Amino acid sequence: MIVPAPIVVDFEFEAKPGNVPRPHTMCARELATGVTHVYEGERLRGLVAPPFPPDYTLIAFAADAELSCYEILGWPLPPNTIDIRIEHMMIDRNVSTVEHLGVNLEQALAYYGILHACSGSKKEMQKLGGRGEPYTKEERTQLTEYCLEDVRAEEKLYNVLFQS
Repeated sequence: MIVPAPIVVDFEFEAKPGNVPRPHTMCARELATGVTHVYEGERLRGLVAPPFPPDYTLIAFAADAELSCYEILGWPLPPNTIDIRIEHMMIDRNVSTVEHLGVNLEQALAYYGILHACSGSKKEMQKLGGRGEPYTKEERTQLTEYCLEDVRAEEKLYNVLFQS
């Protein structure tokens, strides 16, 4: 399968009950070039469009979360999207039993024998990201590294699913 300009994208966002999510961190990696993007805070929210080539394919695990961030930021939707969570779940078309495949990123990676580097602290980082800004310099560094690690993990999953 030929995928035009695949780019793995991951957002972290404030998620307070009853409110619209507020994106505060975006990390991405252009798979064809290896270019890595990191945008945070007002620098992220100041972008009028994603900083990617025009005819790209967004690669994400549970892409609905990333696409909701696009909508909130007022960005045009990507021309192409591959949700690797759905692709992973299609390995077994018996939809009544897909739970054994894993419904979160760590479980999906484990299905293929891939470890997530942040597995021990993932819940803590999700909680920190969901809390929202402001962040200390240390918290910002931790969140950015967590976001980048999700991008690296999603790239591995994408490669297992599509490069075999």
